[in-house]
Amino acid sequence: MKKVFGSILLILLVASYAQAQEETDLFEMSLEELMQLDISVGSKTVKNPDQIPGAITVISHEQLEQIQARSLRDVLNTWVPGMDVVPTYFGYGNMVNSGIYSRGILSDFNQQILILYNGQNKFNESTFGSPYPGMFFTLESVERIEINTSPAPLLGGSALTTINIITREGYLNGTEAFANIGFNGEDGFQSKRFTVNHGVRLKEWHLGTSLQYFDDLGQAHPDQQNFGFTNNESQLRDGVQGSLNFLVNVKSPGEVVEFGSWYKNVSRDALFSNLNISASSELYNFQASTLHNYLNIQATNSVEVSAGVSLFDVSNTINLDQPIPIGVNQRINVPSRTELSNYNAYLKVDYLKDYTLWGNHTINAGIKIEREGQSSHAISQLNDQNNFIDVTQQQLEQFARDLPNDNRTIAALYAENNWNIANNLSLLFGFRYDYYDNFGDNEISALNPRIAVAYLPSKKFILKAQYSSAVRPPSLYEIEGNNFLPQLYGNQTLDFESLNTFELSAKYRTDRFEITVNPYFAQFDNRIAYVPSLIDTTSSVASNSGSVSVLGVEVTTKYEWKKQNYIFLNASQQDSQDGLTDDQTYYIPSTYINGGVNMHWDKINLNVTGNYRGERVLPENLIVNQEVATSSQFLVNTAFTYRLLPNLVAYLQVQNVLNETYFIPLSSDGLYVPLRQRTINIGINLEL
Repeated sequence: MKKVFGSILLILLVASYAQAQEETDLFEMSLEELMQLDISVGSKTVKNPDQIPGAITVISHEQLEQIQARSLRDVLNTWVPGMDVVPTYFGYGNMVNSGIYSRGILSDFNQQILILYNGQNKFNESTFGSPYPGMFFTLESVERIEINTSPAPLLGGSALTTINIITREGYLNGTEAFANIGFNGEDGFQSKRFTVNHGVRLKEWHLGTSLQYFDDLGQAHPDQQNFGFTNNESQLRDGVQGSLNFLVNVKSPGEVVEFGSWYKNVSRDALFSNLNISASSELYNFQASTLHNYLNIQATNSVEVSAGVSLFDVSNTINLDQPIPIGVNQRINVPSRTELSNYNAYLKVDYLKDYTLWGNHTINAGIKIEREGQSSHAISQLNDQNNFIDVTQQQLEQFARDLPNDNRTIAALYAENNWNIANNLSLLFGFRYDYYDNFGDNEISALNPRIAVAYLPSKKFILKAQYSSAVRPPSLYEIEGNNFLPQLYGNQTLDFESLNTFELSAKYRTDRFEITVNPYFAQFDNRIAYVPSLIDTTSSVASNSGSVSVLGVEVTTKYEWKKQNYIFLNASQQDSQDGLTDDQTYYIPSTYINGGVNMHWDKINLNVTGNYRGERVLPENLIVNQEVATSSQFLVNTAFTYRLLPNLVAYLQVQNVLNETYFIPLSSDGLYVPLRQRTINIGINLEL
């Protein structure tokens, strides 16, 4: 804690000195400029950003440049109060870039996190969770990131916390090029990344493209004490052999028609490798690709029609610690490969209209039809001739589990009305109804309301209150079973996970300063947990098991004394109680503090940020992990940018400046994932 307070004091002293050296020149978007932002994670019916319900954070392209963020994890851990983003899933090992946990809710595979691409395609429900965290992408192509940590029922299933990634190619005129290399003290050369963004107007049309490449040697994991690998630390890493992304955006005159496409491909060290000690090699790896396409048509001034298709293919090879099936020579620790393909397709019609009735109203209503599921799958294992053979049917016969191919149809009806009763008072109310012709030939439905009120007693003071709910439907594998990790028997009786949230918000602001206090209570019911199976003790079954109650408060504050010169602090304290254990929710910290300072002088920009996470509580049987991987964590990052020419910028970024050693615990004792130690990144940005 001394390092935490010492660093905060240093930031305050530097900020005070910089303020004394600069003339006052306030920098803040005007209300009119803010009102032009269509914040998809908030509400389409609310035009005044001060009245948008929920805990909304919007991170601009300028902020991303100032901190020179390497990943989505860097961004969320810096700017979003109460969010814990780590390089693993606590239950099932490493090899994701961003395991995202929000407001004290624990779930593996980011199941309670809805990630959107330009407000459109989602991919959370037919699979265990979104494929984005397992597929590294760079941020140079991102225009802004919108986060809503309050339930947003109009966005659909899994919208307990929503992250919307708005890409840059649809707004750009000209060309941007980015190049970066990274180093650390142990391995030397660490990573390289390249991005080219291009946008051009062709008469009244706009064409935007972005091409990105990234690779990363990864960091060696320490001795995994369950397996006694005391001399082979280098064999287990968390690297990315190559990640390629390509984006296209086309807009017609007047943006009547918009088409967007995002292709992502990655090859990296094996998913779940930390639970199977799968060495970093050409054999043990995770290869995946995803393609998102969407088409928006503004049919009339009030009606928008949208359609989209998402495809996801994955192949993962690990060192599976079990005999291969009957019919093949029995061996232990054999390479096992799982391949599967999932898809999601949707058609949506949105109606947005202003009208007057005892005040001004804006109504948003619509319908959405989705079809999603798994189209193919296969399990194969290496035989004595070093060939992979298909053992899908043998696995099914031996273990009575499969990776089932199945589909479901979702029909949704939603409506929301924002009523501006007066210039300083508004009332929002709405609902979403979802009907699932579900996996396993069963039918389920859910109705989720939202009601919010906003009152502005003065231009400096804003009060808001909200009640909202959202659900996560069970995934395909939870309903029908899974013969990969986690090995599950199906449960046809699973119900929705549901979240009900009550929250208040009070915001005070002046020209230079603002502070927001946001207390909330969240009740998370019908939690889907993987409990030991009565059929096979080595496997689990998904079950609606218990509830979680979270009482918390979030505080965000910012002081800006000149354009691009500011200091900020956001913090969260949450009491997350697990209804089954009557104890604090395991793995999730209770205390979060993020802050930093940005200073700009002519051609120079200096940014320093830090984030603190309190201690993690673990089950009593995780004796080793309690000793190694539960301590509080404080990380400091800094970025220095210098404009060499009007169109050329060079930067130096240092992650984990203090070179602290921290570990993230897993659910198997003696297994934990290290956070990266000090890493230095240098790069250039060129604008043409």
